[in-house]
Amino acid sequence: MTPTEPEEAKGQLTLPLTSSAPDGTSYRLVGASFEITGPQTVLLTDTSADTVQTALVAGNYTVRLLGSWHLERVDAPGKVVLTQLISPNPLAFTVTRGLVTEVRFLFKLSAGADVGFEVDSGGWLTGTFRFNVVEVNGPPSVFIELLGKSVPFVISYKTYTLDKSEPGKVRVRTGPIHVQFGGPPTYAVLDRVSKDLEGQTLVYSLQASGGAVSFEGTDLPGAKTFALRLLPTPVVPGAVDADGYPIMDPFPFTSEFALNDTTRFADRVRGYVEITGSN
Repeated sequence: MTPTEPEEAKGQLTLPLTSSAPDGTSYRLVGASFEITGPQTVLLTDTSADTVQTALVAGNYTVRLLGSWHLERVDAPGKVVLTQLISPNPLAFTVTRGLVTEVRFLFKLSAGADVGFEVDSGGWLTGTFRFNVVEVNGPPSVFIELLGKSVPFVISYKTYTLDKSEPGKVRVRTGPIHVQFGGPPTYAVLDRVSKDLEGQTLVYSLQASGGAVSFEGTDLPGAKTFALRLLPTPVVPGAVDADGYPIMDPFPFTSEFALNDTTRFADRVRGYVEITGSN
């Protein structure tokens, strides 16, 4: 396929530029431009509409958020809202012939509420996977392309519950998760992983002991084709409240991880993940 193919042989990319927070406040992304790289290279600079759209040849792409962008409240144009971009930048996505692909960058307000172009009031895990080891049951393995690579990611969720039924332990159970990866558009397997993990429930725990905090790993009970697990970490930077429970402020740490292909018994890729969690 080539970029000169007719429109019916392409797919459609949409980038929403407005969104509403849970309290009903509407926000707009202002001053942004988008650089799209893949089978086609496209620069989108006209972001005056509520949604940017473009037709693209089917394939794997990245989109990079550029420009002196900022967020404004729709009811207070010109007033800058302080935010943090938590999505990988560039953000990877796949265009399928004849279908619409919607890509949403995620932002977090400095006041603590999540907004964006996926809006939520929950939490997130963000950082970088470093793929160091591939173990295979026999060639070919879908994970070979990741060996030696570093890939940014974010796992976000709109809702979560905290269970403090055990002394010193906070167990976090999220609502449906949304998974995004960055990096070059060549990592086709990560598009499959993100789609497979989308909507699953993530469970993880923090345990306080002797004034320190440990991360007890993650579980994805609804794993389908791909099972992702962050392994326990003995000491995580963090504080303990007066009742002896970990305080759920942003907590950065490094952990080992494993990503398994459950359709191939022994196939997995593993390595280290540098991560920050926030609820």
